[in-house]
Amino acid sequence: MALGTPTWLSRSVSCGGAAIGKAQSSVRTGSGRAQQRAGGALRAGRPVEPKVTDDHELMHRHCDLRKACSYLLQFRNIAVPIRRRLEGCSLGRATMLCHTAPMMSSQTPPPVMRSRLGSLLRRFRKAAGMNGVQAAAVLGWESTRLSRVETGQYLIKASEVARLLAAFGVADPETVHGITDVVQSHQRRWWAAYEEVLPKPYGDSIALEENAVSIKTYFPQLITALLQTPAYAHSAIFSSPSPAVRKNVDSLVQVRQARKMVLTRSEHPALLDTVIDESALFPPAGATPDVMRDQLRGLLDLSKRDNVTIRVMPLGAPAHPGLTSNMTVMDFRSPWPPVVLIDHLRGGVFLEDAEDVEAFAMAFGAVADAALDVDASHEMIKDYMKGKIRD
Repeated sequence: MALGTPTWLSRSVSCGGAAIGKAQSSVRTGSGRAQQRAGGALRAGRPVEPKVTDDHELMHRHCDLRKACSYLLQFRNIAVPIRRRLEGCSLGRATMLCHTAPMMSSQTPPPVMRSRLGSLLRRFRKAAGMNGVQAAAVLGWESTRLSRVETGQYLIKASEVARLLAAFGVADPETVHGITDVVQSHQRRWWAAYEEVLPKPYGDSIALEENAVSIKTYFPQLITALLQTPAYAHSAIFSSPSPAVRKNVDSLVQVRQARKMVLTRSEHPALLDTVIDESALFPPAGATPDVMRDQLRGLLDLSKRDNVTIRVMPLGAPAHPGLTSNMTVMDFRSPWPPVVLIDHLRGGVFLEDAEDVEAFAMAFGAVADAALDVDASHEMIKDYMKGKIRD
């Protein structure tokens, strides 16, 4: 190999290249000669551009090469030039799309949405009494491809979803539209421009917020992100111990402000029901009194919206389930199931099991019951804004 690599690595790469060539022979696109030429070029490290319509189709056609290419990619920390050559061609890009999440196209729906869509399709397929082979035949696919769609590994177009639903006997227009509309909307994600600075769970939570009908939140110590002003958000984000987070604070503030669109959009704004700890009415670390006053004024302004309910948990409140965990419970249009999000230092955990969702829905209800009513909460916020801190 003309890369100055050790003999053992050259042999390993050769073996990996042979595996790639074998995998390519099974790909049903183009002529056999074209595939052989592509395989030879890849093994030689030369770029090759298969004739396909877009990265989505490329990923679908060549994800079966993942296992072969993973043999090479296990050396990615050593044979960097080899990996760069793979990434330099479309076939390599397709492999990377399958192998690592960061290489996903900006048009690729977030993993959580793919997983939820796959679960829905599997549920409808089973209800229709169809097996994977029968359902895949509707789209002219092999059953393995449908299986990967149902497990959230593969993309699927809205038109393909509609054809499957029709085959499954799902005829209700609202149900069909409720599913296909979500698939289409997440191919136009505004937060794709920030993916380099967003942790994966953050992107997932934004994706869910975008389609939520109602959002119920309880966060101790801080104002919930959907209600934060830019200056308050800057203080909260910059307090992170992570240098990477502090470095990208301006971008993260922009994302946090853009998320508010789910509350203010003209069509079907989400219903927000949030409980705020009284301790969160004090300025957070790094925030000046002016910043806090503006934040409290922002809470009162947003509370005037019919779709926003804000309550305060007083310091002297009785014990409640929120003492052990923050929580966000999101509901969606049918047939999408509700989701619970629990934030933590490294991201978040999504819960979709019906029993888990019911437990947290009941917990939020208990938290809301322990809080002040809406009018008393607004009066407390006004007192803190005026500097009248209560005993």
